[in-house]
Amino acid sequence: EAKVFRTDLDGPSIALITQSGHQGRPVFQGQEIGIRLSHWAPTGNEVDLEFADFARYFTDQPEVGALACYIEGFRDGRTLMLAADHAARNRTPIVMVKVGRSEAGRSMARSHTGHLTGSDTVVSAAFDQFGVTRVDGLDELLEVSMAFARTRPETTPTWARRGRPPGVGVYAISGGTGAHMADLLAASGLELPELTRATQRTLHDGLIPDYLRVSNPVDCGGPPVADRRGRRILDAVLADPRVDVLVIPITGAVAAFSEPFTRDIVDAARATTKPVFVVWGAPAGTDDTYYRRLLDGGD
Repeated sequence: EAKVFRTDLDGPSIALITQSGHQGRPVFQGQEIGIRLSHWAPTGNEVDLEFADFARYFTDQPEVGALACYIEGFRDGRTLMLAADHAARNRTPIVMVKVGRSEAGRSMARSHTGHLTGSDTVVSAAFDQFGVTRVDGLDELLEVSMAFARTRPETTPTWARRGRPPGVGVYAISGGTGAHMADLLAASGLELPELTRATQRTLHDGLIPDYLRVSNPVDCGGPPVADRRGRRILDAVLADPRVDVLVIPITGAVAAFSEPFTRDIVDAARATTKPVFVVWGAPAGTDDTYYRRLLDGGD
């Protein structure tokens, strides 16, 4: 079956390196929902060129926003570190599934491509040193790579100048969704700062009912996203000096909310340098506003 790259998708792309053709297919097929890919190197047992060669080349390409990888083992630790350092200097994130955590996984890797997986502790330490993001599953590989590709990092982020981790704001149309997301973010070691009193006053001044929480997470209850209040809420949360990253979880989407909400999210995201991440919980086919507006930029 021919593997064809779509040419109708815009924006930064994902470049893919896999030591298994089939493990790359689910990421490559992200094109079917509007995620742009521009390169794919299934390297197999790497009798000649290795991961580091492709990583260095791909991260030099101007259209590549992130590098997604499925790796069983590295031929040379030094070339891995040089390639990862080169990618970091180019500000091109590397996201990787690296197998070999278990004896069964290590044994299968040796059988499959002949790679020795190496010490998992050493590999993880090298990834931490050079900023490689390690993920566990192929869905996660696609989604994290996509998020990084579409989020261009600032040279010196405001939160880095403050000498602390970035503050994450959560804005939901459901209190339950906000609570769930807050738990997930906190468990990942991220900081959810309380919004300033000025921001909270703005949000409760005709935008969000007083009985709903606006300290962080922010819960608008739903209806405000369908009218003029929707964009004003987004702008207020993004303007808060304690918010460096905004996460917007949307579950059980309905067209009455998702149409205006996604329009306002796109417009607000274009007006700020702060990253905006949307978590879309509606299964494909139930409400495809996400795929038509947030993902492929369609109308």
